[in-house]
Amino acid sequence: MKSLPHIFLFTLFIALVGCQDVIDIDIPEGEKRVIINGRVTDTLPVHVQVMATVNYLSSASNPGMSNCIVTLFEDSIEVAQLLENDTLPGYYEHPFRGTEGKYYHVEVTFPEGHPYFANSTWVSSPELMSRVPEADSTYAKYQPRQPFIEEGFYAYVMFTEPAGLGDYYRQRLWKNDSLYASPFDLTFFNDEFIDGRSFNDIDLPAVTIAGPADTGDVFIAELSSISREGYRFLELLQQQTVQVGSTFDPPPAPIFGNIVNKDNPNQLGLGYFYASKLTFAVVEIAK
Repeated sequence: MKSLPHIFLFTLFIALVGCQDVIDIDIPEGEKRVIINGRVTDTLPVHVQVMATVNYLSSASNPGMSNCIVTLFEDSIEVAQLLENDTLPGYYEHPFRGTEGKYYHVEVTFPEGHPYFANSTWVSSPELMSRVPEADSTYAKYQPRQPFIEEGFYAYVMFTEPAGLGDYYRQRLWKNDSLYASPFDLTFFNDEFIDGRSFNDIDLPAVTIAGPADTGDVFIAELSSISREGYRFLELLQQQTVQVGSTFDPPPAPIFGNIVNKDNPNQLGLGYFYASKLTFAVVEIAK
């Protein structure tokens, strides 16, 4: 039998739990920040996406900023003026291709009367288009079930990393035309421990890019050169996006890249403009 004090405390607990007031918190909109992301490569058309930030708790997408003047520079000389896509507001593009060893940056000017950034020009820091290794060969191989390895087909790429420290790379992967785009798919590395080494199953194992996979699957791996600054930006991006809910996760914070206000360098924008040389490898799991 429960004592009267216990019954009283239990009843009081239920009463307190049952009393819930809905509190609406009015969070200020906050200052709008410009977001500029893009890339110039030696292979694909140059593109720049210009957006604005939204409230932290908003479910709306970042709005594209139209009617901007977007200019690309090669070694500080204007080489292209990008045009806005007809169906994607804030997305600017041009068929220009870059050259290894050249420096590139963009300038984005907002027109008079723009609701957020009127009469301002934002500029990216110069980015050197560096070298990137070509794929020597590719292959697919069936692997039986082993400790830490699931049974199935795996896709591999062989390449030799160029001799000389200081190279930074990013890898992206498509499966049947679908890009792996989750925060956990963000892949980048440097040559600190692999300088001049060959991933050829002799010196070092070939690089596993995908698996286990089904027969008929086609994988496209893109390896791009990035700068040391771009590498550090991706490190910060990964720290902020790959959150597992532990006490060791970093607190949310803005991630500033290489975008600044041309007339006020202390005013920082968000995003990053890269200069990248590209190489591709295609692996098909034969039926």
